Parts: sequence; structure tokens; C-alpha cells
Amino acid sequence: MKAIALAALVTLASVSAITPVAAAPVVREPTLTVTGRGSIARAPDRATIPLTIITDAASAERALSDNNAKYHAIIVALEQQHVAAHAIETTSLSMQFNPRPPNPNPQYAQRFGYIVTRSLALSLDDLTVVGRVIDSLTSAAAPEIGSVFYGLRDSESAQHAAQAAAIVDARAQAEAEAAAAGVRITRVLAIGTPSAPIFSPRIMTLAKPAANIPTDIQPGDVHVEASVSVTYALAAASSL
Repeated sequence: MKAIALAALVTLASVSAITPVAAAPVVREPTLTVTGRGSIARAPDRATIPLTIITDAASAERALSDNNAKYHAIIVALEQQHVAAHAIETTSLSMQFNPRPPNPNPQYAQRFGYIVTRSLALSLDDLTVVGRVIDSLTSAAAPEIGSVFYGLRDSESAQHAAQAAAIVDARAQAEAEAAAAGVRITRVLAIGTPSAPIFSPRIMTLAKPAANIPTDIQPGDVHVEASVSVTYALAAASSL
């Protein structure tokens, strides 16, 4: 009997040893997630002028030669305005053939034969010469100019400033919402990846000026916007 009792005690002890102890429930602290938005405005310090030279002729050689001549005239005009050679960039150069139909429609301005199109981008950091340079290019080669884009040379700095403003806005929102709910924020738990900044450059469309009147352009500010989500931990307003 004693042997049986001893075995029973050993068995009970073994069962007790492997019985898991119930874990204490995990208490999750309350959180608050808000989306902050920031916007800044800065004066532009760069103007980008897209230029297009289009020439056409019965032969490919003549169409390309005429296009090269206009391009050279633009380079000379820029040199006369003391604009550095690296300020202009050729973004594309193409040639296509458009056969002349038997009866062209006179209501439309059409080009026939070999057509050469050269696209250029001119960047100017001195905004005071933009109008004068446009007038000089128009007189030299009459390229097509659709619009003038005003932007920022240091766009990364503007992006960071807008994102920092978004963080400040998120904090203000969180504090206001927490106070309204009778709690307070204690610390930042997570900051989401900021959204890609939105740049709103000033775009000035050029109208055909009257003869002998110089071009004058007055740009406005460039606006940069950013947003970011921030998650805060909350605690009772009376807790330390």
C-alpha cells in the first residue's frame, strides 16, 4: 500500500510540474493616430523654359539643316545674354515624314515632307532676365514657347520643411483630440512614411505680345505640401 501511495504522490507531483500557469492578460495602452498636413510657400529661384524648334522641307537633309541653323541661332542669342551653355539641354530630337495629300485642307496649318522637331529645356537662375531672354530667342529663331515654369533649385529642403510642418500639425491635432476625450498623449509610437510632397510650381503661359513691347513676367510663390500619419500612446489625464 505504501508503494502504491508513494507512486500516486509522484504522479501528482509530475502533473503539477507540467501544468502551465495562466499568463497575466496583456493590457494594451490606448493609441491615437492622426494625419498631419504641412504646407509652405517659397519664392521661386529657377525658371525653366521649354522650347521647340520645328522645321520641314522636301528633303531630310534640308529639314535637319534648317533645324540646326535655328538651334545655332538660339545658342548665339543666349551667349549674347550671358547665359551659360550648360543652361540649355536638348530633351529630344525626332524626324518624321508627312506626305502631302492631293488636296490639303487650307483651314489647317499643316507641315508636309520631312519634319524635324527638336525640344529644348532652358533653365535660368537669374529671374530678372527671363523676359529679356525670351525676347532675344524669339527674335533670333522664333521657337515655340508654351509656358514658363517657376520652381526651386533646392527642392529637397522645401520637402523637408513641409514634412516638418506636417509633424507639427499632427501633434497639434493629437493634443486637441486627446484633451477633448479627457486623456493625454504620452509619447510617439510610430510615424508613417511621409507622402510624396506635392509641388505647385508657378506656370506662366505666354501670350503673343504686341510688337516692340518687352516681355515682363512676375512669378508668384511656389507651394509645397506634405502629409504624414503619426500614432501616439494615450494615458489618463490625471496619471503621471
